Amino acid sequence: MNLLLRRLILLSILASIACRFLFLDRFPAGISHDEAEYVLSSAAYAFTGTDLSGIGFPLSLFKTVTHGHISPIPPLFLAPYFYFIPVNQFSARLPYILISLLTIFVLYKLCLLLFKSSSLALVVTLIFTVSPWGFYLSRWAADTPFALLFFLWGIYFFLSENKWKFSLSILLFILGFFSYNGAKL
Repeated sequence: MNLLLRRLILLSILASIACRFLFLDRFPAGISHDEAEYVLSSAAYAFTGTDLSGIGFPLSLFKTVTHGHISPIPPLFLAPYFYFIPVNQFSARLPYILISLLTIFVLYKLCLLLFKSSSLALVVTLIFTVSPWGFYLSRWAADTPFALLFFLWGIYFFLSENKWKFSLSILLFILGFFSYNGAKL
């Protein structure tokens, strides 16, 4: 891949990443029911140590009586953030943008590991960053972005050659499993 095309792809990726931050406080308008449950459960863990239904960790990994039966990992990971940051539409979605950036990075690393081609890895990264699903998931304050990140990191470490990374992949797969209700049998 020539240098001009590589720079154009990188510029497109950076522009797509920048667009993720635009109007974060206004688009999408309002917060959906699922998003509200995840954000409010994060704040509940931060201030009370329990989810919205009053069930604390570690029991909340296996049981919850919240209306949407939400996954416990995203609220647990975001609880420290919401302890210090007031809850509003912008602050509720900002961590998900950051998770999206990590997902873009690990997707690049995974493609580089699988195909040994930085050009192909850049193209795959570009496709993910400009895709509507990649954009939507980066601004949706629920469970899917966490699961995608954990599963991609898990696959990356699973395919790595070091044995300690294999053990880390098991932990990441477990986090992905508990991050998304759709991942459960």
